[in-house]
Amino acid sequence: HGSGYGWWLTFPFGKIEYANTDGFISWGWQHRHGYDARIIPLPSGMLSKLRRQSQPTDEIVLVLNSFPAYVYRLHSVVFPGHLSHFVQSRLDFAAALDPGVRQRLVIKRPPVSYGADDWEPFSRLNPAPRTSDESSSVLRERCSLMVLDHAGTALIEALSSKCPTIAFWHPTAFQFCKEASPIFERLCDVGILFSDAKAAAERINGIAQDVTTWWQDVNRQEAVSEFNQKFGLRSDSWRSAWEVWLRGELRRF
Repeated sequence: HGSGYGWWLTFPFGKIEYANTDGFISWGWQHRHGYDARIIPLPSGMLSKLRRQSQPTDEIVLVLNSFPAYVYRLHSVVFPGHLSHFVQSRLDFAAALDPGVRQRLVIKRPPVSYGADDWEPFSRLNPAPRTSDESSSVLRERCSLMVLDHAGTALIEALSSKCPTIAFWHPTAFQFCKEASPIFERLCDVGILFSDAKAAAERINGIAQDVTTWWQDVNRQEAVSEFNQKFGLRSDSWRSAWEVWLRGELRRF
C-alpha cells in the first residue's frame, strides 16, 4: 500500500492488485476504486509504529518529489506539461518565506532526480535553506512542521503520526477520485492543503512561532482524523485486528 491507492482518479495498478485477487487490504478506505474488488480495511502495522519526539526541534522540513519528463504510464500525478510549474512552485514557496523562517527550512531532496538539479535554484536564495541526507522519517520525527509538494506516502505518514503538516500543489497536478476528493477538500478548508505555494508560505510565516497551537485547532484535527480513517489507519492493537481478520479468513476454507 502507500499513496494513490483509493484516491487517484486514474489508477494503473487496479486490474492486477484489485480485480485479480481474492482481496486487497487497504489503509482504511473501502470504496470501489475503478474495479470491483473485495477491499479489506485494516490498520497498517507500518503506520502504527510511527512516532514523534516529545520535544521537536524548530526545523521546518520541505520534502521534495520529482517526476519524469516523459509519460511512461497513465496515472493521476504530475504530467510533463505541468513540470515547469511544479518545479517553480517550490522555489516560489521558499522565496516567500520570511528570512527568519527560511533559516529554519531544511530541504529533503527526492530520492530520484530524473536529471534535474533539485537544489541549485534554492541555493541562490538569501538566506539559503539547508539540505539533509537524513531520511524523511527521521526528519518527520523531530521537525516542528513538515511541508510537502506532492500527494504521496509522505503525506500519509505525516498525518498518521500527527506531525504538523502543510502541503501545496496545483489542482491539476494530482487528481482524485470522487470518493477521495471531499477528504482533500476538507484539508484545504482547514488550511493544511493549499493550491498556491505562496499562500502556503504566508500561512507558515503566520504560524511559525507557535505551530502547536495552530495544529491543535479542533476543526483541523477533525480533518486529519477523517483523512487517517480513510488513508492512514493505525492502531496500537493492530496485531490483534490482523489476527481476528486472519482467523476469520481461515474459517472460510
